[in-house]
Amino acid sequence: MNAKSNAYKDIFEANKTASTLKPYEFLQALEQVNIFNYPYSLDNIYNSIEKYYFEKENKKFKKKEEMKEYLKEKERYNLLNYLITKLIYNLDYSYQDSFVIDYFPLFVDIINKESMRAQINANLPDIEFSYVCDEDIEKMIYELLTKFDMSGKWYQLYCELKNRGRIIRYDKLSREEQAVLKEKFKITKNNDINCCAELENRIYIILDNSNTIKFVFNLIHEFSHYINFAYDNKNPLGFKYEYSSIFYEKLTLDYFSEKGLKKDEIDYLNAMRNCDENKTIDYIFPIINYMEKYLKEMEITEEIEIGYYKNIIENYNERDREYFKNNMPLMLDAKVVFTLNCDKTINKLLLNFDDFYNLYPYITGTYLASIALSIAREDDRFLDEMKYITENISKLDASYIFNSLGLDIDRMNKNAKRYNKTKKN
Repeated sequence: MNAKSNAYKDIFEANKTASTLKPYEFLQALEQVNIFNYPYSLDNIYNSIEKYYFEKENKKFKKKEEMKEYLKEKERYNLLNYLITKLIYNLDYSYQDSFVIDYFPLFVDIINKESMRAQINANLPDIEFSYVCDEDIEKMIYELLTKFDMSGKWYQLYCELKNRGRIIRYDKLSREEQAVLKEKFKITKNNDINCCAELENRIYIILDNSNTIKFVFNLIHEFSHYINFAYDNKNPLGFKYEYSSIFYEKLTLDYFSEKGLKKDEIDYLNAMRNCDENKTIDYIFPIINYMEKYLKEMEITEEIEIGYYKNIIENYNERDREYFKNNMPLMLDAKVVFTLNCDKTINKLLLNFDDFYNLYPYITGTYLASIALSIAREDDRFLDEMKYITENISKLDASYIFNSLGLDIDRMNKNAKRYNKTKKN
């Protein structure tokens, strides 16, 4: 079920049980109506809001539009707290990724480090990839897979997958066939075409850009996910999900360089990952910021937010203060800034709540893969360790992954920016 269908279901249930809802749940329903253009009547919700308003203010609304503004002013932080609490709860119980919560200072530290690294290396040029014949494409795939697994089992799995028609070259299909495939695999965005997808208990790899090294690069990434499924038979959730795939794609770029392939194409593929990571960090960073505040205070309030921002403003030097005053005066108004941040984060989570869980593994995976790559470049024997991790990834906990890279997860967490987990009475 997609985000819109989930939202429609939530709104329908909210309208049905309106008399039992909490005030922030009224606001959630109205925000979802606006985001997803819900087409049906919400009389029960509006009647309940009017009743709530009359009990609080002893007067009636003049217009329906006033209801949402009133609720936003009174309930935006209660709704934000509810969504952040749900986000944290789901990490532990639905997505089984206790690492993020248990090692939250380290998690934030990884995001910060990747943010700085990705910004430095993110410059996506506009290029056209060279044509590579099918024979050379297959030779590259053979050489890469037998390098990653010298037993030849991975390459055998690739051949079986290909011969069964489960490696689909999207750009080789007609428009009609592309439309059918998108509908069948529930692909709604063009940048989701390169994927490893399950249909009727069978795994398929769907790829674009046939007859280019970009095809090989993407195939290696998605085939690593296929190995996760083929050997482990369980979806490896959380921070480690993209680790192996990003490691092998980085190793593939080394292979392209060793083969003397065009540098601008290799640079593009490297920058492509950095640009994607930058966008991901920009998207999830406000969410992580609120998670960090919630874990510290067990509640996010307007008073805490305004106090926090006033401290930032007080530390501006005179030149910065003058610049904001003349060019962006609202940036000196803590209430305006944090109201906007709060509303934007609420809308982001309501638009697609699962985006956070789907995106952060690319950041943690890139962090781990970069360290692993530096080890593999010095010692080929590390490829055996990575093969073991890839085939058993859902069974391995965070400590194993970090230890295999020579990292002490507990020491790193202790040295990362600390937060004090307190509980309010």
